Amino acid sequence: MAECKKKMKQTKNEKMLRFRYPKDKSKTIRILKKIWYFMRYKDSTLSWIFNLAIAFIIIKFVFIPGMETAFSTEHPMVVVISESMEHPGGFDKWLNSKKAFLRPDGSCRNDDCNITQEERYLEYNITKSDLKSYPFSGGLKRGDIMLIRGVNAEDIVVGDVIVFQLGDRYPTIHRVIDIRIEEKLFFTTKGDKNRIPLNTPKFNESAITEEIYIGKAVFRIPYLGHLHLLRSSLF
Repeated sequence: MAECKKKMKQTKNEKMLRFRYPKDKSKTIRILKKIWYFMRYKDSTLSWIFNLAIAFIIIKFVFIPGMETAFSTEHPMVVVISESMEHPGGFDKWLNSKKAFLRPDGSCRNDDCNITQEERYLEYNITKSDLKSYPFSGGLKRGDIMLIRGVNAEDIVVGDVIVFQLGDRYPTIHRVIDIRIEEKLFFTTKGDKNRIPLNTPKFNESAITEEIYIGKAVFRIPYLGHLHLLRSSLF
């Protein structure tokens, strides 16, 4: 047993020496092997920084461009940064809830306090069974990473979760609840948790056009986006 361990150690040392002192005649190969030895076997702060830099270059200039090509969009991944798509208490509790229509102190904002989420969706001819059949019917959570595909706007249907961007505002990810054509295509979207589609002078969810549409959410990676949120809060 001891002899076996000794041979394994010798083999490892020989392998390290081959990378450290390569015998290849090609200068390029010798340089590459020395770099690999430095990255793989050197246990130092400098080698750690070097590895981090290489990882950044690969992600920035290889992985992300590859994702953009594969998903046909400049925004192949987005992080959910708000709670507007959450379903507090689960699907049924969320659907029958009126809490989204109350002020933080519990007082009523307007007559909508007597309307549940289910009743609100029925105004758009969307039933409970429809909601259950939609993609991401369980909602999205703050900190989720969403993979986005650049699907043609004409192929979007009611119930799809899409990403769009208004001006300098960060991208928004909400659900399509209505589609209409008035000379051009318009989407109406709403965050699942929100009372109604948002409508302000700078943000009108009832008039999302093809020009600001980015893509359709196709896959959810839970929680990993919290690393991005933590970095944003610190820096």
